[in-house]
Amino acid sequence: MTTYHTIDGATFTATDATDLMRQLRADSFNPQANLRDYCRATARASRMQTGKRHHSWPATALVADMIASGLVKPQT
Repeated sequence: MTTYHTIDGATFTATDATDLMRQLRADSFNPQANLRDYCRATARASRMQTGKRHHSWPATALVADMIASGLVKPQT
């Protein structure tokens, strides 16, 4: 289990990247139709926010990009 902090102050504890994205989707005001669509929308929004490209799939690649760009921070 890893605890992640988002830049907006939310905290999630997840077993892996897919679990984190499922939790983010469940907490979202715009959850999309399914997890893949949510990840795609999140990657687009992340790019708009940071100016950096974010992979949309698999969830492990998206979460790694979000960590690298500072949008999500795993608790150490």
